[in-house]
Amino acid sequence: MRPPKAVQSDDVCGTSIDSGSRGGKRRGTLVVAPYVGEFGWELMNWQAFVRAQRLRRPAARWIVFGDEGKRRLYEAPGVEFVHVSLDGLPGESCNDGRIDECSGALAPESLWACVWALMRPHLIERDLCAADASAPLDGIHVIRPDYDGRLWPAAPPHQAFESLARRPADASGARLDVVLVPRQRALAGLRGQAASWWETLADQLVRRGLRVAVAPARFDEAVTLFSTCRLAAGGSTGGLHLASLCACPHYVWGGGDEERWTGWEISNRQRYETFWNPLGTPARYEPLGWRPAVSTAVEGIVRALDCIGRRGARDVDGAAARRFRRRWALKRRCAAWSIAPGEPWLPWRVRRWLAEAC
Repeated sequence: MRPPKAVQSDDVCGTSIDSGSRGGKRRGTLVVAPYVGEFGWELMNWQAFVRAQRLRRPAARWIVFGDEGKRRLYEAPGVEFVHVSLDGLPGESCNDGRIDECSGALAPESLWACVWALMRPHLIERDLCAADASAPLDGIHVIRPDYDGRLWPAAPPHQAFESLARRPADASGARLDVVLVPRQRALAGLRGQAASWWETLADQLVRRGLRVAVAPARFDEAVTLFSTCRLAAGGSTGGLHLASLCACPHYVWGGGDEERWTGWEISNRQRYETFWNPLGTPARYEPLGWRPAVSTAVEGIVRALDCIGRRGARDVDGAAARRFRRRWALKRRCAAWSIAPGEPWLPWRVRRWLAEAC
């Protein structure tokens, strides 16, 4: 059973499409493959890309495959969400693809074959794919990442972000001051802390008179907490990108500016504060290393609460957060110019200077 051959198409800004029919501007059925990469990448480099394509390229029918817990990222009028379990996929998620036990990237073709095997029975059930594996696809177009670490600017027209924030039905309870976001992944385990470290951190914050909780693993529950708490805090991890899309101020620690990330050659600080901050959410990144002392993390969190933490029951930001957004708007423009593919008139050295200014 062979998956359909991937082809490159400008129809979707260069992402891979597998198609059986290419006639007409309005597609018959557009199918979005399940995202198999890191959660943070899905939040900042895929789900809003899919939304942008849905808005720009109408189709008679949209079908999105994914984990049930992430349904809210893709649900929209006219979109059918199909749950598939990714537990049986080989390797572990890394960027937009997966890696093996030796940290080698799985070949895109073999990874796509595994993903297609998950999707195909559901498409057959919906009469969108023939039971005969050798039969060509007819009238459906499958959008998937290229599994090569490609990045889209987190701004229109490349991506269409929406705030995930929501107000709870009962807002009468006391607001949490800090939601701690531990790193949950086994990959690069040295970047995480033991459960006992987080327990000690929470205890020290409570002794400061703060109301503290740990971010739950369930997507909807985490969104509810991030939508109302004053601050989210933790080492660099996907959960803090979720906080950003919930307009939750967040304090992040990790490596310094000497560590550069992806083909854009940006630092982790730039990623959180500018390049992957499409809503302009107040964020403070400090290069404390991946495993700071509890006392260091406590002091950083308290400072961040004073500087960017949410204030009153109705206010989502204070004066410091408003100042952050003014600076963010300028840095955001610099970031967009530094990576925009449509600005070839900017010399390379100017682009690098603009990127560093962010």
